[in-house]
Amino acid sequence: MNLPSVLKLTLSITVALSLSLATSSYAAVPAIKALVPMGGQAGTTVVVMIEGTTDKEKHAAVWSSRDDLQIEPGEKPNQLKITIPENAAPGFAWIRLHTPEGASNLRPFQIGTIPEVTETEKNNELDEAFVIEPQTVVVNGVLSSGADVDVYRVHLEPGQTVVARMQANSRMGSPMDSVMQVVSPRGFVLKQYDDDLGVDPMAVYTAAEAGDYYLRLFSFPSKPNQSISFSGSSNYTYRLMVTTGPYVDHTTPLSVSASEPTALKLFGWNLPRELHEVTLTPTEDATSVKYHHEQIANVVELEQTKYPQIIEREPNEKESPQAITLPAVITGQIHERKDNDRFQFTAAKGSLYQIRMTSREKGFPLDPLVRIYDSEGKVLKEVDDISRDNVDFDFDFTFPADGEYTIDVRDRFDFGGYRFVYRLEIIPAEPAFDATVAATKFTLKGGEKLELPVTITRKRGYAQKLRFDVKGLPEGVTVEAPVSEPTGDSSKKVTLALNSPYDLTASTPLEIVAVPVLTETVPNETPNAENSEPQTREVDGPAQPVVATVSEMSQQTSDLWLTAIAGEKPKEEPKPEEKKE
Repeated sequence: MNLPSVLKLTLSITVALSLSLATSSYAAVPAIKALVPMGGQAGTTVVVMIEGTTDKEKHAAVWSSRDDLQIEPGEKPNQLKITIPENAAPGFAWIRLHTPEGASNLRPFQIGTIPEVTETEKNNELDEAFVIEPQTVVVNGVLSSGADVDVYRVHLEPGQTVVARMQANSRMGSPMDSVMQVVSPRGFVLKQYDDDLGVDPMAVYTAAEAGDYYLRLFSFPSKPNQSISFSGSSNYTYRLMVTTGPYVDHTTPLSVSASEPTALKLFGWNLPRELHEVTLTPTEDATSVKYHHEQIANVVELEQTKYPQIIEREPNEKESPQAITLPAVITGQIHERKDNDRFQFTAAKGSLYQIRMTSREKGFPLDPLVRIYDSEGKVLKEVDDISRDNVDFDFDFTFPADGEYTIDVRDRFDFGGYRFVYRLEIIPAEPAFDATVAATKFTLKGGEKLELPVTITRKRGYAQKLRFDVKGLPEGVTVEAPVSEPTGDSSKKVTLALNSPYDLTASTPLEIVAVPVLTETVPNETPNAENSEPQTREVDGPAQPVVATVSEMSQQTSDLWLTAIAGEKPKEEPKPEEKKE
């Protein structure tokens, strides 16, 4: 989070209703239900409508987590004008509105690389379909009611493949569970897609004959209710990427080396031969690297790893497991029904490894199941889902003896295919911690104390003391920050306390970091006959942000917010001579 670059443009925007500013005697706390559209192409200026929920609004300011965006008021109430630089990195920015009374929730704004258009109504029927042009485009749309159906027309030649990827609930927080149908030129449903990227659909269809084909969209609520009916609202916003050009679905390997260039093979649809392979160099001080080519519709983001990478090879089933050496990061694929991949290795007694699968999280259909066998073929461990909402797995395993082991990966329901790819990490399990707060925004009233509980999760015996720094505090605000000790109650939870003068008002971004307190051995600077042993001192380790889960979304962020509002002026104590007997 870049605190010095906070954007504080004061905007005269009415977040919900166009009330006269003169009639509003106070500035209400803003709220954002949706941004329409919720993204734009680099090198363009986008007019964004704010769907909000407050009844009164005076003056709001806008903040963005990225300082390369230029944000100005639109020509109408409830509008922002967002200018995206030509060289803006693809990805998303958090947008927040704030007033002296408080701040809105965070909403994401996506920066893309291909042309974008906005859906226009009426396009509910095939003969009213919105025409997709050019061959690669992002359509920003809204399913505004339960009766709203959005239809798009795309022309295909025989053997031509169209890829249509919906981005709505997944990562963008739109409260919709959408369905996409591919409809033939004669009006018949050829295929239906649902829950491919979380609950967002992704359609891939190859035409058998020339003609105008249709993509038909409708939605249910992402949180099921008793109605079992179509649903829509002004905040059922989506981004639909449609292309008949090159699109990358996955790569081998599924990650890149953090220390040297990595040769990647690209897999997807409509990829010309010259785009089948690429070499990526690591990005310094980053956890991932992004790849984009002007001919490719999407951006590929891959994690960086310091561990050796291995590509799965066939056959590697029960009778012919693939030999590997630990640690390893394996990219594999369940090629067909009832396929299973086995990897064989040696491990030392008592060695602790983290075994993590990444597949469904990246939008692939694999529901992985893993088993660990000893040298006699005995099952030592079987692991399925992380949780009800995450079918990947992540667990620690201690090998019980010196010897040879086998790990087996398959689909839980014995499915397989082109997109059933995965990344399996078998890496040393290192001590670590997470620190979280319950919300992304807080209000501090003057003269009162604001308590911020921080939950600490220590993993694999993490035994360092943690101290906490709060960055971005307004002048005059003080903080009490207890240390989290390795054991005891404070090892799991500490409460930070903020205090401010009664008359302070402020609205500002905030960042909380947890700093490990490490012990360092140094030479004795004044050795003598009685004491010549080295000395120790405490030093700060690398700071780690304290994060919160964004409301109505699964993402976490360290971009917090503090609003300080004035409290009541303390009553003055009467002077001693004025006190009554």
